[in-house]
Parts: sequence; structure tokens; C-alpha cells
Amino acid sequence: MQAAKTVIVRHLSPVAAALASVPAGFAGTGARDEQDEREPTRLLFTPDEVQRIMARAATEEMKQVLKSATQAALDRGAFGAPWLW
Repeated sequence: MQAAKTVIVRHLSPVAAALASVPAGFAGTGARDEQDEREPTRLLFTPDEVQRIMARAATEEMKQVLKSATQAALDRGAFGAPWLW
């Protein structure tokens, strides 16, 4: 895993900027433990991976996946956002 580097995010969309700054091992809680504080910050995604994720997200295939997932949620009675089961 590579050490984190300063990433200039002015040219990135908010989603790409967020992906580019996610630390390796991120568990979704936003909390860091003491071990994390002693180690240099590593990034979960390389700049190339962020670029590939964003390119894939913009494909027609992924747009259809999102539409299908949204329709499935509506069929199950979801309304508003966010919705969790």
C-alpha cells in the first residue's frame, strides 16, 4: 500500500475528491483508533483507481443499474432519502 500524498482536489468532482481522500482501512465510522494515529495515512484508492471508478460510474450500464436499484427500492415501499432496510 502506498503512503498518502497530497492530492490537489480542485479539479475533481466532490465524489471523486471524497474517494481520493479515503484512508486505507476505512470502516465507515469516521473514527480512528490509536494505532491509526501512529501510522502514516495511506489512501484506499490510487489516483488511477479514482479515475477508473468515476469513468465506470458514468457509463450507461451503471446508470441502468442505478435505475433498477431505485425501482426495486420503490417497489418495496421506499420513499425519501436515505432509506435503509
